[in-house]
Amino acid sequence: SIAENAALASAPSEFTVTFSAPTGLANVALTNAAGQAVALDYTPPRQMAGSYTIPLPRLAPGAYTLSWRTIARDGHAMPGQVRFTITG
Repeated sequence: SIAENAALASAPSEFTVTFSAPTGLANVALTNAAGQAVALDYTPPRQMAGSYTIPLPRLAPGAYTLSWRTIARDGHAMPGQVRFTITG
């Protein structure tokens, strides 16, 4: 739900990631421009799904990277990430 390299005027309250087939979400991490972890209040569910909505904390203006790792039914791990900036 956040485009890669998006410049957002205000901080989003959540991020939704959608996949073409059900997959397991192994982990999700949010980091700031300095590479420091930003705490997320989210535990991925154990069941596979086609999309996941991750609540985001209140974010100050700046650059962020939201990264995740999914696990396919065959056990194949697939990483993903989206970088975005909050401008105001």
